[in-house]
Amino acid sequence: MYTVTLKRKIIILSIHDGENYVQHALKTGAQGYLLKEMDADALIDAVRVVEEGGSYIHPKVTHNLVKEYRRLATNRDSVHAVEIKRPLHLLTRRECEVLQILAYGKSNRAIGETLYISEKTVKNHVTNILQKMIVNDRTQAVVLAIKNGWVEVK
Repeated sequence: MYTVTLKRKIIILSIHDGENYVQHALKTGAQGYLLKEMDADALIDAVRVVEEGGSYIHPKVTHNLVKEYRRLATNRDSVHAVEIKRPLHLLTRRECEVLQILAYGKSNRAIGETLYISEKTVKNHVTNILQKMIVNDRTQAVVLAIKNGWVEVK
């Protein structure tokens, strides 16, 4: 029996520049992550880079990732304190569901449709999650939840 391994090079072309989208794409084997706003010449250059064995991430996405990395590196001690003070069991069942769907990058409207609750109720849950996790925004909440294994990233 012979095994043949195909060497495929995957480039994601997306409208989303959120960290969770990029992280998922790279985790699943993509060598490139491009935004649809790219012009044709830049797209061709990116394909060439990946074809030659390199990786290419859209500059806007790279900027966002570097910014988040720096924030996490700067606040490592305070993030660690949050992990100790605010474990997941302080969230209600519904808040845990909302946090999980937040990790998929869904909007408040989409979360509401998924859980059959109003957008206003989703906003209330998100506010409660941010307060309990002692973070400033959804991205910080999701990053902290992923780092602690509180949510699944598919």
